[in-house]
Amino acid sequence: MSNFLEVERFARRLRLLTVATATALVAATLFAVAMPGIAFVALETDGLPHFAASAIAVVAVALAAGGLAELSLMFQAVEHGQAFAPTSTRRFRRFALLILLSAIAKIVLPPLAQFGLAAYAGRGKISVAIDDSSLLTLLIGALLFFIARLFDEAARLEEDSRSIV
Repeated sequence: MSNFLEVERFARRLRLLTVATATALVAATLFAVAMPGIAFVALETDGLPHFAASAIAVVAVALAAGGLAELSLMFQAVEHGQAFAPTSTRRFRRFALLILLSAIAKIVLPPLAQFGLAAYAGRGKISVAIDDSSLLTLLIGALLFFIARLFDEAARLEEDSRSIV
């Protein structure tokens, strides 16, 4: 069995896992938004009212789910032998961008919502918090962009080698 056949099979398993993860993420978020106060699923509110925390969660999860959808499509292309095709690398770059935007949304949107609510009420507290998981997610997003550039270079080299033969 060739190594690439193993890669294609692994890509299929990862695609299925990615789809399951995106589905679970969206379902859990929608449940938390629709059923506040249920013990096993809760929103991170950062002291915000439920409607504001829900809006932020929906935006962040929509971006993450969009990124996971792009990743799933990239895995599907790999399954069909197109590991370094321009469409695959483009999908990977979109995945990296959407995951990075999701992380940024989770950092930036809560203080913006606090500011809006404080301005509306004429008083309030605004806090900006960046925890270790947020920083790690930002770093991973940057790393994914670097990997996407490596994929672009690999695709270019593959195309060059084909044109030589």
